[in-house]
Amino acid sequence: MKIKKILIENFKGIKSLEADFGDAVCISGRNGSGKSSVMDAYFWCLFNKNGQGSQFVAYPLDKNNEPIHKVQTSVELILDNNGVDVSVKRTQSEDWSKPTGKTVEKLKGYKQERFIDGVPLGVQEFGNRLNEMLNTDDWFMLSSISAFMSMKMEDRRRRLMKLVLEVSDEDLAKDFPMLLAELRKGKTIEDIAVTAKMSKKKADNDLLLMPARMDQNEKLKVAYDFNALEAEANTIDTEISALRHEIESSSVDRDLEKSEELRKKLSAIAKEMCNLEDKVRSEVNRAISEINTKKSNAEISYKTSQGKITSLENLEKQYYSEIHGDGGLENKLNSLRTEWKECNSRDTEQEVSRWAKEHADDVTTVCPTCGQALPVEMVENSRNIAVEGYRNKINGDKVSTLRSIESEAKSVKAKIEEHERMLVSNAELIKQEREKLESYGTTIKECDERLSKCETYESAISKNEEYKSLSEKQEELKQQVNSIGQNDEIKNENESRKARVKELEGKLKEVRDKLAQKQANERCDKQRLELEKENKDLLQAVADCEKMLNDIMLFKKAKMIMLENRVNSLFKIVRFKMYEQNLTNDGEKEICQPIVDGVPYELLNTASRVNAGVDIINGISEALGVQVPIFVDNKESVSVLIGTRQQTITLEVDKNSDLRIM
Repeated sequence: MKIKKILIENFKGIKSLEADFGDAVCISGRNGSGKSSVMDAYFWCLFNKNGQGSQFVAYPLDKNNEPIHKVQTSVELILDNNGVDVSVKRTQSEDWSKPTGKTVEKLKGYKQERFIDGVPLGVQEFGNRLNEMLNTDDWFMLSSISAFMSMKMEDRRRRLMKLVLEVSDEDLAKDFPMLLAELRKGKTIEDIAVTAKMSKKKADNDLLLMPARMDQNEKLKVAYDFNALEAEANTIDTEISALRHEIESSSVDRDLEKSEELRKKLSAIAKEMCNLEDKVRSEVNRAISEINTKKSNAEISYKTSQGKITSLENLEKQYYSEIHGDGGLENKLNSLRTEWKECNSRDTEQEVSRWAKEHADDVTTVCPTCGQALPVEMVENSRNIAVEGYRNKINGDKVSTLRSIESEAKSVKAKIEEHERMLVSNAELIKQEREKLESYGTTIKECDERLSKCETYESAISKNEEYKSLSEKQEELKQQVNSIGQNDEIKNENESRKARVKELEGKLKEVRDKLAQKQANERCDKQRLELEKENKDLLQAVADCEKMLNDIMLFKKAKMIMLENRVNSLFKIVRFKMYEQNLTNDGEKEICQPIVDGVPYELLNTASRVNAGVDIINGISEALGVQVPIFVDNKESVSVLIGTRQQTITLEVDKNSDLRIM
């Protein structure tokens, strides 16, 4: 796209102008000669704006800078659009009317007409036709070296990001297998990070409770040497059997046959009674062991629930402090409300009046050319313009400040609402844990009550009808054995053996009671292995979460570097900083700051800004594959202007000449 010719009639200070444009055009002249008016005419004709992007009424002006009425303003551009000449024209005329009963006409406003190749078009159709040639947003942005930087930061960033080829998160995450696996499940980077943080926090809390759980499990074990107890039981049992055999075999020869028969019966009954004793003892121990196991599990759950409640209560205090504490969110919101009220109640008209009085004499009252006094109306008009400019400035500052306060207050209020939601959620979790705690406490009490009521082995065996019957038969057979003829010496020996048997049976009972705890110890050992595995799994989970979070950090950094490099590959002297570190939390903030040789754009001198603007247009034009005329103002401040493939129209001050277009 190039300008071949421009025709201007009654536009600002230009009464009539027709000029041909080549590939490189220089518009020069002294200040006020109309250089900027030519540039504004181009932008007004196409976009109904000036070169700075502001809309304005393009009425003609006389030598005193006063509007000239009842003439038509017209700007026509002859454009070369890919080898095809296109005429674009915009006209503006005043709309006058005479109110009923009045003799003087009144200016109602302005009317515009738009033409392409001589065909009149409505506003929308005119815009559509221009867009067919080139997107008008891109057209305007690429026509002025200051247009891109006058855009909002977010819009600048969005424009640049659209120019570079986007890489999918999955492609970029190929060096991070864990992260890639989660992305392929359809999750976003943010979702993955939140999940990893929550999982790590839960695993950390569970690890804190693990030592108490292991300690509680170990306390349930008894320190018996079960192998030694087994050997002792076998030894006692063997001795008892030997003594009984001696007792049973002590009959005299004449009663040997009868005694042998009785001894067999006694042995069978003794075996039945022993088996029955073991069965009853096992049942009693099993019942007690089941209650102890249930109690132990309830005690572990009780302590775990206590730990969770403590953690939740600490979190609740933290949220409450962040909302209501000194320097908290509520105080900050109240402070912002006060600040907003103070700013909103600010009387700007008083400030305008005060400023007008202080600067009343700043307006020029003498013509700088001829030295004669300017007309009173002209001076007063200049003063009114200055006052109105100051009024717009302070009102704009006030509105900007109010919006800034409202935005910050909205953010603070959102944080308060989020914290309050978390407090409600936390309170519900605490309530649930307290209910669990109460349930576990009830279970422990019930187990203690059941243990106190558990039947002992002695009580159970004494109530067993089968055991009673066997005891009676045993006693009867013993009496029969005793009734068989024995001498006193044998009787005395047998009594001694019986006493020893009774003593050994008591000792055997104690050993077997201890052996019954072996199963409980085995359950504790199994639980310990399970806890150790759980602890190992939790440590691995924490490590996995930490690696995932670290991978996410490295991934984001790689993505930022890649995007910055892709954007900056478009330009020669300008480098864009697309991210910066957040000061309030982890992570990066999206920005779009141009830098030349390490110096931010806003700190560059005029010459560097001009070249930076041309470089930005060159890069974007190349990426879009389009070329439009570039207007470069303040050319006199640049010793060397960087090259460009676009048609270049430079505006340069020449103190010794009138307006010239070459």
